Amino acid sequence: MSGTGQYRHRDGEKVVTVSRVMGLLTGIVLATWLAASARAGGEDEAILRLLHEGRFAEAQTRADRWAEAEPSPRTEFFRAFPLYWRLLYEEDAPALQGRFEARLRDTIASGARCLAQSPADRSPHLWVGTAHLLLGQLEGARDRPMGAAFEAKKARRSLEQAMPGPDALDALWGLGAYDVLADSLPAAARPLRALLSLPAGDRARGLARLERAARESPHFALEARLLLMTLHMKKSGRRSEALRHARALADREEASLAARYGAGRVLVRLGRIAEADALLAGAEERAREPGVDPVVLAALRLERARAQLADLRPDRALEQLEPLLSPPATVPASLRDEARGLQAEAAGLAALPPFRAATAPAPDGTLCQPSAPEPGDPVVALMSGRCLMQARRAAEASTLLAGAARDTRLPEPWKGPARLLAGQAADAAGDRSGALDWYRKALESPAFPAREAARLHLEVAYRAE
Repeated sequence: MSGTGQYRHRDGEKVVTVSRVMGLLTGIVLATWLAASARAGGEDEAILRLLHEGRFAEAQTRADRWAEAEPSPRTEFFRAFPLYWRLLYEEDAPALQGRFEARLRDTIASGARCLAQSPADRSPHLWVGTAHLLLGQLEGARDRPMGAAFEAKKARRSLEQAMPGPDALDALWGLGAYDVLADSLPAAARPLRALLSLPAGDRARGLARLERAARESPHFALEARLLLMTLHMKKSGRRSEALRHARALADREEASLAARYGAGRVLVRLGRIAEADALLAGAEERAREPGVDPVVLAALRLERARAQLADLRPDRALEQLEPLLSPPATVPASLRDEARGLQAEAAGLAALPPFRAATAPAPDGTLCQPSAPEPGDPVVALMSGRCLMQARRAAEASTLLAGAARDTRLPEPWKGPARLLAGQAADAAGDRSGALDWYRKALESPAFPAREAARLHLEVAYRAE
């Protein structure tokens, strides 16, 4: 051995040094570690892509194999995550909820074992904290506020321990959700926060965290964006922000089925019917591909039927609903019950003689006879006013729509839509004060699919697009 720490072996001209050997070994170890990391990252991404495309069975199989080959809190979490996505499409499914809870508890137990062995390791905290967050959501869905509060507290504690660190951006989804929801507790639930010593929330900070997660989270960007849309559709939210997030999802060329479905649902409720239906129609075509869970196609068809009802086309809503209710359709009970309710409403409206008279098919499929004289029936007036709005003749439409909205003979399900359209016509004609009055009346009407559009236009004036 030389003074420089080199072993020299003469074999021809070859000289092998300790430093070169160590460098080679280090390179092999590093390459192996990087390859394993790449495989893990690849599995993460592959499973998420499958979930976002509604391929739940394939995602579950892949996640199960990964967890069996490489047990860890991370792989256990991804074993649970397909059930979370399945429940987003079918909320009322007790058997699925039970399996989901068991998998989340497996994630938490795996994290506890890892932390017992390596207390300084931050990586388990992300998966444990997110599992607690989803357990809290599940407890809330089961109407168990105490259980939901306990899980939320545990989620926050674990996720804060993931920050700062490599998982900080992913932790923002859960931390942002906690901040917003803890800050928005109803008065009746505040004693519970005091009883359990739940840390206070901060809505502004929570929304900022979710915004960043939606832009930068490696795993949960879509989930954060969907949550932002949901929060802004609630009472304390801003509908204009919900619209912005929906369009941010829809405008991406590579938008997944989940992104299209989530954005489409919001666009329907905000009265952007043509925009929503185009988005949902493209998603429905993709959902017909082999491997996509039937619940995804059923949910898309149901949403398209709701869009047609919002567009005053009960006849077309019935066309969308028929495959969901005709044998041998295999539709979850919760979606089937909802479809039956929409079918009953659509059938009653489509059978009205004035509706049939007013909806003679035009070459482009619209309901348009804008040059017709002012009719006496409120249904015909409503349809004609809608047609005039499509033709950008707001001043003429305003008279017809205001008359229809005031007419007591108008069927109950169309009172809200008539008042909304009357407000939009007034806005487009430059009568903001009159428009605001109509939007408030629309919100006082019986529920209708695009009701939240009235809240949107209380925030921002309607403009034809």
